[in-house]
Amino acid sequence: MALSARDIVNIVIGTAGHIDHGKSTLVRTLTGIDPDRLPEEKARGMTIDLGFAPLKLRDGRTVGIVDVPGHEKFVKNMVAGATGIDLVILIIAADDSIMPQTREHMKIMQILGIQRGIVALTKIDAVDPVIALVVQEEIQDLLEGTFMEGCPICPCSSVTREGIDKLLETIEAQIGLLVPKDTAGVFRMPIQRVFSAKGFGTIVTGIPLTGAAKIGDILEVLPLGQNGRIRGLHAYGSEVDVVRAGHSSAINFADVEYTQVHRGFVVATSGYFEAVQFVEARLRYQPESGIPLRHLTPIRFHTGTAETLGRVGILDRKEVLAGEEALVQFVLDDPVVCAPGDIFVVRIQSPVVTIGGGRVIGVSKHRTRRLKSHIIEGLIEKEKSLSDPRMQIEHAIRKAGHAGITRDEVLHETGLLEELVGETIAHLLDSGRVVPVSESKLLLHSDGLEEAGRRAGDFLAAFHKENPVRMGCPIATLRNKSGLKPEVLAVTLREEVEAGRVKLENALYRRADFTVSLSAEQRAMMEKIEATLTAARFLTPKADEMWAALKLAPDRAESVLRLLLESGTVLKLKDDVLLHKDMFEEARKFIVETIGTKGEVTPADIRDGLNTSRKYIIPLLEHMDAAGVTVRDGNRRVLPKSATK
Repeated sequence: MALSARDIVNIVIGTAGHIDHGKSTLVRTLTGIDPDRLPEEKARGMTIDLGFAPLKLRDGRTVGIVDVPGHEKFVKNMVAGATGIDLVILIIAADDSIMPQTREHMKIMQILGIQRGIVALTKIDAVDPVIALVVQEEIQDLLEGTFMEGCPICPCSSVTREGIDKLLETIEAQIGLLVPKDTAGVFRMPIQRVFSAKGFGTIVTGIPLTGAAKIGDILEVLPLGQNGRIRGLHAYGSEVDVVRAGHSSAINFADVEYTQVHRGFVVATSGYFEAVQFVEARLRYQPESGIPLRHLTPIRFHTGTAETLGRVGILDRKEVLAGEEALVQFVLDDPVVCAPGDIFVVRIQSPVVTIGGGRVIGVSKHRTRRLKSHIIEGLIEKEKSLSDPRMQIEHAIRKAGHAGITRDEVLHETGLLEELVGETIAHLLDSGRVVPVSESKLLLHSDGLEEAGRRAGDFLAAFHKENPVRMGCPIATLRNKSGLKPEVLAVTLREEVEAGRVKLENALYRRADFTVSLSAEQRAMMEKIEATLTAARFLTPKADEMWAALKLAPDRAESVLRLLLESGTVLKLKDDVLLHKDMFEEARKFIVETIGTKGEVTPADIRDGLNTSRKYIIPLLEHMDAAGVTVRDGNRRVLPKSATK
């Protein structure tokens, strides 16, 4: 009989405890299912890998139990199982009391941020009741100061079933106090087991961390990078129509070869996640030895079901002392798939002991520089946003800085639902905190726009310093050398001009606080050049002719001529013909008035009227055409239609 998603509680119960304390036996007693599925587990009498079993509640709903291994050699599998646990049953045998693995499992669960637990004091049939009471006191001492302080302790026996009903009642009461996992967001499930079933193909199992998936959906297997279609779904041994976060799930894939898929891989909504080797996080350092953690210490990194070797880079201090928290970047040997907010556990490579854990803040494609205040501040800001999806979206846009970010990139970075991302971006656009970059898909945070404005302003300041006798900077130079994307530069300059921080004149940009500073020699040159061009009227010398006539050094005079050109005082026509602006205006009035009287003019009419030659008239008329003063019609010039209305 198929289960409906409504029949399954989005909560996972996990067992923890020392080897031979009766975890698997208790799970079998509670559920009727033997979680030891591997022949080796049955032969050796201990759990090696993760076992799953459905627990039927009295209201008819099903909740999953994960039975994790207790032997020291299999702690990595315990970490994999504990990652998705909401409620832990810590199992301690009355005839053995607290053992080393009991303490390590407690430590790992504390690191993983599990919030609620129950103690099952097993094998009470094997000890005197007084001994059982003594062990309970020892347990209370163990739990003091932990997330399980004051939790229920349920004495029981899987052999006689004494206390089992009470334990079940306690489990149901604790479940009622928990908030089921949120199924919002894109689907992501760390793979705990992969196998092939005849007639079905590849099957992967695990507990989804976020989202939901249904038959027919396309999921991506990472880091394999291969897509597969869901052919079938199971949860707790029954067919289901959908699997959700918090369900112990099995997914039957088409188009994926099972020999290519391994424990530690992830299946997720296609296009949202990627495997990375650089993970930023806040680490709680809790070593048994008390030895400080040094930069680039070799570690084992566990998140989801993945385990890989690597090193820990300390970002906000030189070393981490026992009991401290630090911002770190894990530099991993193999890529893993994780997302902001995921929990992790860190163990030393040798000896293999747990030293801490925490939550992922972000992932990267490159090494992060340490002891840099702006990097540390950015990580702290991102960490604060983890509890609010809308803050995560805004942070992703802000973090992109002046480079901007596309909507698809925001989806990829946050892993949030498209609808939520779209709504949040629309709100940010309406509020002005995000600016659209016209003719592009880029989004720019107001902080990024401000940063781009500073960058453009700094570039203009440097340009003015190097070019004190220039009116401003051409847009082509800004595009090539400012370091801003062309589309971002356009938005930035428009904003800076509107704010009055930058001036735009004659297609040149300059800072509003900049003025050209000329020496006495340069002022004298300018006056000479203007006087020469005004006196020559419409028979002006070319530049090299003018330098010789005025006895000016070309290398010094050309910068002054360029200033006159940039300011519009002098115009350069075709064939390097120079014309003073007053002469151009006189010529414009003459041409407009003549056409107004005659209806049209020829080059000869203008030549004779201005007392010049064809050498100057043709460049002048072509410039008039380009400026929209005249329109060429064969060998004649007429006024544009707009001027005759």
